[in-house]
Amino acid sequence: MPVWKLQDVSFAYISGRKVLSAITLKFFPGHIYGILGPNGSGKTTLLDLLGGLGAPGAGNILYNGRSLGDYGTAALARRVALVPQDFLVRFPFKVRDVVEMGLHPHLGRFALPSREDMDRVTGIMEELDIHGLADRPVTMLSGGEKQRVAVARALVQAREALLFDEATSNLDIFHSLSILDAVKRRAVEQGLCVVAAVHDINLAAVFCDELVFLKDGMVVAKGTPGSVLSPELVRYVYNVDARVGTDEFTGRPAVSFRLAGSW
Repeated sequence: MPVWKLQDVSFAYISGRKVLSAITLKFFPGHIYGILGPNGSGKTTLLDLLGGLGAPGAGNILYNGRSLGDYGTAALARRVALVPQDFLVRFPFKVRDVVEMGLHPHLGRFALPSREDMDRVTGIMEELDIHGLADRPVTMLSGGEKQRVAVARALVQAREALLFDEATSNLDIFHSLSILDAVKRRAVEQGLCVVAAVHDINLAAVFCDELVFLKDGMVVAKGTPGSVLSPELVRYVYNVDARVGTDEFTGRPAVSFRLAGSW
């Protein structure tokens, strides 16, 4: 059974601007899906709908075979975690306190975290290289450090599914790879379903099992990186010239590109 099943899903804002049109997709456990497309193509809106932060104007979204709208906020939070594009914390909570917030959906009323819960928090903070920041106010962190805190909190929370909205956009190469490796390991070992909006095609080709390309709110291609990546697709979606080959170092598809007609 797919974790999410979207059937002819469309969405428009109150202004009437249509963002998504007739989206039909399935996302399965143990897989990482990369959602790609130019700015304004509907990537963030799609993730918001998957996370229950909005309802489709048409069509239906099923989560584990049941209408997503049937889940309450608390029930969905116990299953799905979201890492937003912009992680904003306006109060000077300590870093560890913010990461521990990922435990809250799983705790009963007035219940305290168990030793196992605290070990989970510590392990994830060490894995993402933020354990040394544990007592620092999150408001005093750099943008990249804050993003790693947001990912850590989501990994503490996520038990079935994880939504990433440009989660590595502010990170250096090492920490981007570390986070994606941690996510990949959980997909393989724990069956976590991951849907990630990404801009970096080459990073997506390395870590994602399948890619979904959006353009003007519609799915224009989906499949494994090797089956969908082509110069023609990249030109159509992004309006750039491209060359697609195989990277000898990673063994995965790699794309190089330039502005159409330049040089």
